[in-house]
Amino acid sequence: MDQRINWLLLVNAMLGTFLSGAASRIFNISLPTVAQSLGTDLAGVSWAYLGYQLSNVGLSLVFGRVGDLYGREKIFAIGFAVFALSSLLCGLSQSIVDLILFRMKPCPKN
Repeated sequence: MDQRINWLLLVNAMLGTFLSGAASRIFNISLPTVAQSLGTDLAGVSWAYLGYQLSNVGLSLVFGRVGDLYGREKIFAIGFAVFALSSLLCGLSQSIVDLILFRMKPCPKN
């Protein structure tokens, strides 16, 4: 494999890992603001965080196998697209139920 492709693959994997972790940490910091904006309490908003973590844990193994079957690059790219769309929808959500549903998505992982 070409040296340039190796570097691009490494950068791509690092970016996916960074975005996944950053999304979690940013959401943790903004919990009180999100709760106030959506007119709910911290317990309601923490369900959105819990849904995000549960989907990460539950779907990592599933999509790892799907990546083995259909190609890691393709599944990783689809995961990035779903992650970006879901993040946009989280930003546009008008209720806590919307936020919980939009946070429960697979994250790009290798």
